[in-house]
Formats: sequence, C-alpha cells, structure tokens
Amino acid sequence: QSLSESLIVLTGVFCVMLSLVNISVLFQRHCSSWWTFDPGWYSSSLCILFAMTAAPAGQPTQIVCAHIWCALVGYAFQQIPSNDLDHFFDYWQAPPEQRVGMGLPVAWKRAMSVAVGVSGQGYLGIMHPPATGLAFAFSNNPAWGPTTILMILLGDLIMVIMSMVILNVFQSKQYPMFWFGYDWTFGRRKSEDRWSRCKKWRQKMRADTDKEDSEVVQCKTQSFSIEYDNV
Repeated sequence: QSLSESLIVLTGVFCVMLSLVNISVLFQRHCSSWWTFDPGWYSSSLCILFAMTAAPAGQPTQIVCAHIWCALVGYAFQQIPSNDLDHFFDYWQAPPEQRVGMGLPVAWKRAMSVAVGVSGQGYLGIMHPPATGLAFAFSNNPAWGPTTILMILLGDLIMVIMSMVILNVFQSKQYPMFWFGYDWTFGRRKSEDRWSRCKKWRQKMRADTDKEDSEVVQCKTQSFSIEYDNV
C-alpha cells in the first residue's frame, strides 16, 4: 500500500475502534453484566475492511452472517454438558464406569465448536475468518447468551455504517463492493459468481472498444482512399 492508503487505513480504523470502545464503556457503566460488549471482537474485521477492502470476506453480508453463525454454533456447544478434563486423553484413560455422566471434555467442545464454525462458513458461503473466534469464545463462556449475540449485531451495524461513510469519502476506495454477491445455494456454489461475471463483462467491453477502434481506422482508411482517387 502507498503512504496515502495507509493513512486512510489508520484514520478509518482509529475512528471506528474509538467509537466501539466508547460504546463498550457506556454499556459497562449503565447496563448489567448480561449485556456484554467487547470492541476486541472487531479488531481483525477492521483489518480486512480497511486494509483489504475489496476482499469478499470483508463485505457486509459475510461479516453479519458469519458472526451470527459462529455465535450460534458456540452457544449450541455451550449447552452440551462438559467435565473439568482439560486434556482429551484423560477421558480415554478414565475407567468406563467413570465416563458415564462425565459429559464432553472441555477440549473437545472447544475444538469442535471451531471446526463446525469454519466448515459451516465454507458450506454456506459466508466466509469471514475473524468471526470464527466467536465460536470458541461462546463455547467457553457460560455467561454469553442471546443478549451477547444482539450486542455483536449492534457492533456489526456500527462498524459497517461507519466504514461505508469513511471509505466512500475517498476516491480510491469503495465499500461495499457488493451486498449479496455470493450464490446462497447450499453445497457447491455456481461456477459463475459475481467476480467471474464482472471479468467477462470487462473482457466484452474491451473487445467492443477494440472493435470500434478498428472500425474507426477502417473508415479513415476508406475516406483517405476516396480522397486520393479523386485527386
């Protein structure tokens, strides 16, 4: 990136993160502990938004849907009974009669929540890598619940709106690149997504331009030939 683009990133990330931090302070002062809001949730997302603005993983649909998915996955694994075994080998070494009613080892819950979060994002076509940390955090924190998911969506709304305002001020930036650019048919995505269609459109425009230039040259050549014949 050039120095000017880096300054845009610096300014944008600072303004958005400062707003999120101030909102977090307000909730800590005036709301109960159930309304958890952590601005650190968005630090990695801001990196993609401002430093990799054109990346599909940083578009609004990807951010919101991936956050919701990973939060729900982590919350679901949070409901599974667990035990205090930190190492999954301890579960297998325990006698069979002690395994009954022990619940799922904590290490398994954490690993499975992240695995389901990542694979689900890929399957649904809503990849946003920073969101995966929510699956781990929700499965590991019993205090986080539906109200926390609402706070995450509030932070998403603030982050996306502020990013749109800041980035679109500059001529060299555009955000979002698309709203619903991924095909949402489950499983295998269509062979032509938005980016391939744009590429073909650019190729067609280039071919049309070349054709027009060729026709102009041909017309000038014919005109010159007619004038030469008249002379």
